Parts: sequence; structure tokens; C-alpha cells
Amino acid sequence: MTNVLWTFLVHTGAMYLAFAVFVGLCFIVVNALVKE
Repeated sequence: MTNVLWTFLVHTGAMYLAFAVFVGLCFIVVNALVKE
């Protein structure tokens, strides 16, 4: 039971991390376009 919960937490954390990186990249791209 604990193993399933741990796997769920890891996958959720990875999803949040990927989302944060994606948002960060979008912010950098938009910032670069605005500066142009």
C-alpha cells in the first residue's frame, strides 16, 4: 500500500516539476519577444 502511495507522489511531483519548467520556458520566451 505504501509503495502505491509513494509512486503516486513521485509521479505527481514529476508532473508539477515538468509544468513549472514549461511555464518558466514560456515566460522566458515571452520576455525575450517583448524586449525585441
